[in-house]
Amino acid sequence: MKALLAAAAAVAALLMLGGGAGAVTKPPVDTWWLQGSIQGDRFELGAGTYAEHRAMTPEARALAAQLVGDHRHSLGNAVQLARSLHVSVPRATSGIQRWITLTLKSMHRGIAYDQAYTAMEVQDHMQAIANAQLELAAGRVPAVVSMAKNELRMLKVHLMLAQKAWTAST
Repeated sequence: MKALLAAAAAVAALLMLGGGAGAVTKPPVDTWWLQGSIQGDRFELGAGTYAEHRAMTPEARALAAQLVGDHRHSLGNAVQLARSLHVSVPRATSGIQRWITLTLKSMHRGIAYDQAYTAMEVQDHMQAIANAQLELAAGRVPAVVSMAKNELRMLKVHLMLAQKAWTAST
């Protein structure tokens, strides 16, 4: 619930920054979700590729491989949609995502790494699910809403896999 309220506040802030009635050309929530999805895909590709080689438990390695494959496909679709809608495509992950990546890369290989990686994936996918649900509730561009609906199914599977991988590492 807190995540949805935070996301709603972010959307409201985007509306206020728009400069008035005619200044916002695309619905802010759709732009926000699509750009965040692209950053999330980039993050999962980087963290997952690293974890494929770093994780010790078979469950964590399998999770990483699944995320890399699925998010590579998702990234291609999201970038294509963003370009077709003339939405700027983020070239990098967010600041917090870069910090998480650096933190994980600073850890030694072992069970502690697997626990940190899988716990992060559980939290990350819970947030991504909340963001997709917000897009479904407030989005106005049919193609973006449709993408969020498809992503939501994938994200729920990822959350289940991340929870199982975390349990296996504890």
